[in-house]
Amino acid sequence: GRAQIFQTPDILPIPSNVTPMAHSMFFSDDQALESTEKRQKRLARNRESARQSRRRKKEMLLNLRSQVRRLHNDIEYIRQGKLETMEHDLMVDKFRILNEVFLDQKCVGQSKAGEDKIASVIRNSGPNIVERRAAIEFQYKALQKAIFPHYSHFILSLSLNDRNFFLDAKDQKLKTQKNTGRVSSKQVGEDISKNDADKYCNDSTGGKSNLSCSASDKLQFWPLLCYELSIGIDQEEKILQVLENLRLNGQVEESRRKIASLLSVIQRLQESLHTYSSSVAQHNETALLQILTPAQSIKFLEWFLRNRDRCARMIDRTDVSTIIPVPVCNAQLNEQLPKANSDHSLNDICKQLSIQ
Repeated sequence: GRAQIFQTPDILPIPSNVTPMAHSMFFSDDQALESTEKRQKRLARNRESARQSRRRKKEMLLNLRSQVRRLHNDIEYIRQGKLETMEHDLMVDKFRILNEVFLDQKCVGQSKAGEDKIASVIRNSGPNIVERRAAIEFQYKALQKAIFPHYSHFILSLSLNDRNFFLDAKDQKLKTQKNTGRVSSKQVGEDISKNDADKYCNDSTGGKSNLSCSASDKLQFWPLLCYELSIGIDQEEKILQVLENLRLNGQVEESRRKIASLLSVIQRLQESLHTYSSSVAQHNETALLQILTPAQSIKFLEWFLRNRDRCARMIDRTDVSTIIPVPVCNAQLNEQLPKANSDHSLNDICKQLSIQ
C-alpha cells in the first residue's frame, strides 16, 4: 500500500469544546503573566544598576576627598618650605651685607657708604618687615582654617536661619505658577538666572551677566545656591532637615561659643605678635641708629655675628618670665587661665575665656 505521510501542523487545532473567546482569554492571561515577569526582571536589573551606580559614585567621592586632602597637604608643605626658604634667604642676605661692610671697614676704614648699608640692613631685615608680617598673616590664617574650615563656617551660618528663609522663594513661585506640582529651589534659581541672562542679552550696551546677591537675601541666595550646586528637591529636603536639627541642638550652640572664643584667642595672638614685632624693630633701630654711633653699631653687629650661636644658646637657657614681666592688668586673667604643662583641656580654656 501507499505510505501515508502525516505532517504535524504548526498550530494545534482548537478543541471542539473550547470557544474562540475562551481560547483568546487563555493566551492573553499567559501573555500578561509573561509581561509581568519581564517587568519585574527589568525593575530588578534597574535597581541593581542604581545600587552599583550609587556605590561607584560613593567610591568616586571618597577618592576625590582623599585626593583633595592630599593636595591640600602638599600645598601646605610647599608653602611651609617657601616660608623657611624666605627666612633663610633673608638671613643670608643680611649676613652677606654685614660681612661686606666689615671687610670694607678693615680695608678702607669707616665710610658713609658703609654706614648707609648698615642702616639699610637694620631697617630692612628686622622682624617687622613686609615679608615677615605677611608670613605671620599666612600662618595664623592657616591655623584659623584648620580649626574652623570655611565649609563648617558656612554650614553653621546657614543653620542660624529659620525654615522660612529657605521656603519663601518657593512659596512665592507657587503663588504665581498655574500648576500645583512640587517646586524646588533649584527651579527658582534657574528662573532667576535665566531672567538675568535675558535682561543682559536684551541690553543694548552688550554688558555681561554678573548675577550676585547678599547672603541675607532669602528670595535669591538659597535658590541660586541650589541651582549652582544642582541640589534636587529630595536633597534639599534632607539638607533643610539637617539644618533644622542643628539649629535646635543645644550642643551646637555651645560649640559655637567655644569656636568663637578660640578664634578670638588666635586673633589676639596675631595682633600681639604684630605689636611685639613692631616694638622689637623700633627698639633695634633706636639703639643701633640713634643711641650708638655708626662705628659702635658696626662693632656691635660684628661681635653679634661672631657670637650669635652662643647668644642663642644663652637665650634658650633663660627663663622668659624673668625678662618679660606680666602686666598688672592681665595678672588676674593669667591666674585664672591654666598654666603651661597642666592637665586642663581645651574645653576648660574656652570656658575660662568665655567668662572673661
